[in-house]
Amino acid sequence: MKLRNIVLLVVALVAVAGLVGRKMATSNATQSAPGVGQRASNSLSVSAQLVHPQTLNTRITATGSLLANEEVVLQPETSGKVEKIHFREGSVVSLGDLLVKINDDVLQAELDKVRHQKKQVDDRLKRNEALYKTQGISQQDYEAAVTEANTLQAELDLLQAQIAKTEIRAPFRGVIGLRGVSEGAFVNSETKIATLQDISRLKLDFSAPERYAPLLTVGATVFFTVEGIADKYSAKIYAVEPRIDRNTRTVQIRALTEPASRAMLPGAFANVDIPLERIENALMVPTQALIPDLKSYKLYVYEGGKAAVRTVQAGARTEQSVQILEGLNPGDTLITSGLLQIRPGMAVQISELLSGETQ
Repeated sequence: MKLRNIVLLVVALVAVAGLVGRKMATSNATQSAPGVGQRASNSLSVSAQLVHPQTLNTRITATGSLLANEEVVLQPETSGKVEKIHFREGSVVSLGDLLVKINDDVLQAELDKVRHQKKQVDDRLKRNEALYKTQGISQQDYEAAVTEANTLQAELDLLQAQIAKTEIRAPFRGVIGLRGVSEGAFVNSETKIATLQDISRLKLDFSAPERYAPLLTVGATVFFTVEGIADKYSAKIYAVEPRIDRNTRTVQIRALTEPASRAMLPGAFANVDIPLERIENALMVPTQALIPDLKSYKLYVYEGGKAAVRTVQAGARTEQSVQILEGLNPGDTLITSGLLQIRPGMAVQISELLSGETQ
């Protein structure tokens, strides 16, 4: 019996010793492991970049359209039958060239009649003038003859003006388009004969947001491309609409360019690149680092192992960067990742530090 009790006591002691050993081993293992888990729970690994002043060339993009330097729809000033078409579609015509002649037989007949009457009146006026000088006729008779001559001259001038309206002439040098009438057709003031365009130079029409209006001045250069042409062209602003469109809050701008290719035609859609201003010592941050916050923006910077929040004012933007006007200083370490997890005062660890010298 005593032997059995001794055996049980030994077994119990061995079991207790095993439990104590396992507990001590677990405790030692925990104390000997590095504090990675503790650091992961108290600090966040982030990327950051140093803030450096740099030169910023601000620019915006817009869409626009090309226009002919001069363009007109050729329409007759009087009604009548088209007697002769003197132009070939798509050809170049010069200033003053006769393009279309409308029948003027009736007007020409009236003109001949008035000319004969005018000649007779002029001859009689000469005789009356000689008689008046010798007091052969009264002043009243002489003045009546003068009035009759002046009246006939006015009729001649009117008929010649009406005949001139039967001729459609080119108002400037340009390329004439497709005609809409044929010889023998009856036309009136509403009939479209053809279009005439001066494409020796082209106008570029585009609009820009109103806040940029002070920077878009006459003489400034813009750049543009058109669909189907790989080349990039330049144009100089020569006119700015002196008002803001109330519906779009934009200002209309017109520039002038010399076309380098006949493929660049009026009506083409243009993508416009507008340089604005050169800003020295601009503080630029990546777009993803800027966090909207009600009426302002905020950034996180690294200070003494922790994340500190800064309320900032944003300025000009590029495709990848934003200029910071207030709230950030040169030399600050800007946190650029983990922004959804960061809270002010949180411990952070920088895993990657960029120079921040390029935009």
